[in-house]
Amino acid sequence: MRIGTREDAPRKAMSRRFGFQVVLASALVLAACSEEKKPQQPPPPDPPEAHVKIADPTSGPYPIGQRIVVDGRESKGEGELEYRWTLHVPEGSQAEFEFENRDRNAFTPDTGGTYVVELVVVDKNGESEPATLEIAVAYGAPVAVLELHAPDPVVALEDEVVADGSKSHDPVGRPLTYEFRLTARPPGSNAQLVVEGAEARFLPDRGGTYQVGLRVKNETTWSEEVVQSIQVQPPRNLAPVANAGPDFTVEVGRVAQLDGSQSSDPNGDPLTYEWNFLETPEGSTASIEDADKAKARFIPDLEGTYVVELRVFDGELDSTDTVVVTARPFVNAPPQIVRVRLDGVPVDPGVFVTRPFGQAAVVEVEVQDEVPSSVQLRWQLDPPAGSTAELVPTERLKAEFVPDVEGFYELTVVAHDGDLDSDPFSFGVRFRDPASNLPPLAVLEVLLDVPGGMLRDDGVYSFENGTTITLDGSKSVDQDNPPDDLITYTWSLIHFPDHRS
Repeated sequence: MRIGTREDAPRKAMSRRFGFQVVLASALVLAACSEEKKPQQPPPPDPPEAHVKIADPTSGPYPIGQRIVVDGRESKGEGELEYRWTLHVPEGSQAEFEFENRDRNAFTPDTGGTYVVELVVVDKNGESEPATLEIAVAYGAPVAVLELHAPDPVVALEDEVVADGSKSHDPVGRPLTYEFRLTARPPGSNAQLVVEGAEARFLPDRGGTYQVGLRVKNETTWSEEVVQSIQVQPPRNLAPVANAGPDFTVEVGRVAQLDGSQSSDPNGDPLTYEWNFLETPEGSTASIEDADKAKARFIPDLEGTYVVELRVFDGELDSTDTVVVTARPFVNAPPQIVRVRLDGVPVDPGVFVTRPFGQAAVVEVEVQDEVPSSVQLRWQLDPPAGSTAELVPTERLKAEFVPDVEGFYELTVVAHDGDLDSDPFSFGVRFRDPASNLPPLAVLEVLLDVPGGMLRDDGVYSFENGTTITLDGSKSVDQDNPPDDLITYTWSLIHFPDHRS
């Protein structure tokens, strides 16, 4: 058994290698002098090979005091091997190997750091090169010490609190890493720690208890977490701020939406709401719905000015604000058809779509109007010659028809609110037997819009390697008359060089 530093092994290995070179050189000289008299000598035998590993490896650094067994049985050589073990230890360690000249060995680390195991094996042909193995051993755990400091003994809101971990220490004075966290905050608090080395700071934003945790780490090992608490006094109650929203104008008979959701309380206390009329036009009987909610509503029944007051209350203090609603005479606007669906699929005005013949067509309409419930639809169906199909309303904004001959059916729908009409919405549907559908014609063009692109005489397009090639299929068409819209384009490479990447 040998004990030394890491530097011992390389010097000894150099000595062994140097001696081998001298012997080898002498042998070559002798062989050169006598090559006429003696046959050429065979090459020298291979030296042995040393291999070392941990007998029972585990993840992570090993703890101080745990016996570590190393294994050299995978070393190779001729005949019986001699095992020469060397242990390089960290500063301050007194650890040493337990055995000499065994294929397995063991030691017990007595301090943290890196231990280097070195193994040289010897057989009848000589010594092996050293095999080394580094083993990390965890240092002893440091101790976290945490103190909380504030400007006054009684901490108030917005008083900075300092978490001081500078008294934390390591058993042998190794540098420490600090990890702070807020382990508890009052409900609703958004306070955050700002960490600067061994200190962390935060500003309390709610009254109540705050807890700060700290743990520290040396090179390998975390300490236990320590937790300290500090009590922050809640602030005195401040009055809430009512916000009834901006003044606005609405038409008589239309909903006036009242919004007090922007009201607030400086202390974050929950609020109750109360809406009341301070002024209405003479003769008005309007009333406020949801008058105890943040958002309320009423319908002005007469032209004129409505002054509405909002009162908010936090359980102790209140605040008020007003909003002025001006009601003007109702001006009717025509309804608008915003969307039409055929069999659940949206269609655009002025276009036609194709459907298989023999199935019913269902048409649904979406209408926008000041009073949507008052809107009615007028339908018109222009079928092809010989058809007796009729469009039958099934709901207020829904109708269907069954085509009885193949061909084009044109549909027109108009929305009416009892006074005004919408613009007409027209579209066409072609019903045909799917077997009569002609396939589309794909047209592919290669765009010569990059430097070096050209069409050769043999009809092959040529481009420089690495060029982005643009392919255009927009001139593909459907062969039906009139043509259907092309729905999908599918691209694929059907031939390419074998060496492509």
